[in-house]
Amino acid sequence: MTSEELKFLMMAFDHIQTVKTNNPSDPNLTEIESLFYKHAPDYFSFQTLRLSEIYESSLEETIKDQASKFYNNFISFPFLPQEIKEQLVADYYQMELQRRRNNFERFSQCIFQQIECITTHFWKNGKLLAYVIKDRQKHTFAVKQLENNKWKIKANNQKPLLQSIVFKFFQKNNKPYGDNEYNSFFGSKHYTQNKNYSIKVKIRAFLYYICFNSVPFEAEFNSINMLINELYLIRNLFHRGPEDFSPQQKLISQEVRQNKPVYFLKFYGLLSEFMSKGLNSENLKNIL
Repeated sequence: MTSEELKFLMMAFDHIQTVKTNNPSDPNLTEIESLFYKHAPDYFSFQTLRLSEIYESSLEETIKDQASKFYNNFISFPFLPQEIKEQLVADYYQMELQRRRNNFERFSQCIFQQIECITTHFWKNGKLLAYVIKDRQKHTFAVKQLENNKWKIKANNQKPLLQSIVFKFFQKNNKPYGDNEYNSFFGSKHYTQNKNYSIKVKIRAFLYYICFNSVPFEAEFNSINMLINELYLIRNLFHRGPEDFSPQQKLISQEVRQNKPVYFLKFYGLLSEFMSKGLNSENLKNIL
């Protein structure tokens, strides 16, 4: 039986169900149904297709509901522009569909798009960049100190500085920028004219100032940042291909893809933590 014939049978079946609902006492129903079954030789295929279609439709509605509930759980989500909210929910929906289909690369891309969407939205007015530039020479990571029998989170006085964590600039010989190179760069007007900061710079700035409210612990910050780097590689693998990957990037992407069942969970957890920390952050109001 062709797909067109199956579609016709599905339409006929739908019509019969409508008649049964609207006219349950119709004396012709029994004869109509018997004729339908008689002339549906591949009825099992038809029923399988019908059940599959009903299941898929029900699943899609469930995923849409999950996407809305996931984002509405965050304090700042209702105040985002409508197009941003719709994009986030649409990417979440696609993410869940691709997870169900075991399409790891597309699943990863959908997660990255959600992180990118939020970061880009809050970066575009320039306030986040201004805060990071102002604090670029602060020591990055926080420590716990015991005071009066209570643990308090405080900034430490040890390197690395914020600029080397967020911007991670490199010289032509692939040597990381030192303090003098950063001072030279940010002492000029070049940085205000340079609007081409990579998405990874923007995400690290958002992580530090918004997700961690400027007081991250080193291990926690590095753990999330490492996962984002792995996610970014898989996104680029899907988006652009591995041609421009360094040997180290190829090795990392290979290890991730060999452990897809684990990384389905890790990347989903990353999305949840990033959005929970970011969209519930006290600092978010400062960059609106």
